[in-house]
Amino acid sequence: MTELIFKQLSYDDVENIFQASRGNVADYFYKFETLEEAEEWVNDAIRKQAEGSKLEYVVYEGENLVGMISPRYIGPTTVDIGMWVDVGFQGKGYGKRILGALLAELESKGVQEVIYETDKDNLASIALAKSLGFKLSDDSNTSVFKLFLDKGI
Repeated sequence: MTELIFKQLSYDDVENIFQASRGNVADYFYKFETLEEAEEWVNDAIRKQAEGSKLEYVVYEGENLVGMISPRYIGPTTVDIGMWVDVGFQGKGYGKRILGALLAELESKGVQEVIYETDKDNLASIALAKSLGFKLSDDSNTSVFKLFLDKGI
């Protein structure tokens, strides 16, 4: 298995983010009509990273953008996660590797509760959440899953 490289989103990622948004991830992420729209989104995301309100990690395998994962603290020990995997990497275990790596990192930092929200029709994302031990906690228009990392809870 090739090593995945996690790095914070930077201006260097604009073109790759733009290209990814043109594919099927637009169903679950954004669809940028122009490169300038992608640049605006990246600029805003980098500003939020600097403020400490959100992190955006891009994940690469070599030079290829695999996906993105975004942990956001919503409480002292609670994190909300959003993620997407590029269509060329879906169905091959990349999502599980990416989310699993982040969960291990969060647990080492004392996070106790992780919330993972996905569209109800995103069956692959729902299966991913369940495979990592998340439990469905909401039955609205989206599927909200929770995972307690502190087994004592």
